[in-house]
Amino acid sequence: MIIEDQLNRPLEAYKVFEEAAATSPGLLRATEALADAAYRSQNWHRARELYDEIWRAEPSRPRHDVSYRRGLVHETLGDYQTADLCYSHAISLAPDDRASLEGKARVALARDDIPGAIGALQGLAKLITVDEVEELSATRCKLGELHLRAGDHAAARACLESALSLDPSHAKAIQTLLSVYEQIGEFEGMASLLERLIRLTSNPLVRASLLHYRAEVLGGELGNEDAAVDCLLKAYDLAPNYPPTLWRLIDYYWERDDLPAVAEMGANLRQSTDLSSATPDVRHVRLAVVAFVEEKKPQVGEELLGVALGKADLQRQVLLELGRAVDKGAAAAEVLALLRRTDPENRLGETLIQVAADHPENRGLVTLVKLAGQPR
Repeated sequence: MIIEDQLNRPLEAYKVFEEAAATSPGLLRATEALADAAYRSQNWHRARELYDEIWRAEPSRPRHDVSYRRGLVHETLGDYQTADLCYSHAISLAPDDRASLEGKARVALARDDIPGAIGALQGLAKLITVDEVEELSATRCKLGELHLRAGDHAAARACLESALSLDPSHAKAIQTLLSVYEQIGEFEGMASLLERLIRLTSNPLVRASLLHYRAEVLGGELGNEDAAVDCLLKAYDLAPNYPPTLWRLIDYYWERDDLPAVAEMGANLRQSTDLSSATPDVRHVRLAVVAFVEEKKPQVGEELLGVALGKADLQRQVLLELGRAVDKGAAAAEVLALLRRTDPENRLGETLIQVAADHPENRGLVTLVKLAGQPR
């Protein structure tokens, strides 16, 4: 033991104990020492053989400790069924053996036995005092994860909220409880948890993504658009090129007829995203208009509008959006110039007239048709 414990040379210690056991084949203590040396030197097959031999005899140490060691060795070797039997036997001999309960939970998970893992961790949680905050909160968090995997949202919620009552900054518990709240529709709780998680996060990009997520909850689920926009603006300050936030702010400013702000968001978006390869939608039209009208970048505007018009089933929506751009303050002559640059052969002329006739409420589109009919 001096060689191993003081000089930290387990392999050499194993050789010494092996020689001692060979010279005293009937001495159980020598076998126990050799087994421990094999265990510490990670000679798992030899350790299994020796601990099994000790188990069949009358060991000098507590039998639950031998059973635990056998379980750990069998677990390491991938024999989870035998490991579970060993851990269970250790627990039957010493119900307060935390290490064996943890081992039983591990092998249950390895065997995809969620109820078995829950049972073991519940037994473990009962042994941990409230003064052991870190260990108890971690165990309750793990129980919450397993209950969630089992589809028991009520039990998962109870365990995770209990973990957070002990350690309000337990990030894993917060993240798992977020999943529970999302699945049960507890959106107020989600917003509160996200606010807590944001405070605990220092990485700017991660904070920005969490702020965006909170904005989606506040705006999309709780209908609090002002609070959602406040989160989006904070996310934008932290990460000006974060695409999800930029897309969301583009929509927000477009609905409020703030074309210069849409142009600012669009310029940042182009720095981080290849819009020409993105799936086209009407937002390409918005970015095309502000690039052409506000940023005075005709080539960018033409390219973006061309992407949108390249999708045949989107063309009517594109024309309607061009009309809305005029209604929002874009100069009709400039919007028409953009359309003509993108469609120089006027293939969409008749479609433009038809769409305007079908949607007389779109005054901007009507204006574009009238302007298009005038001599150039």
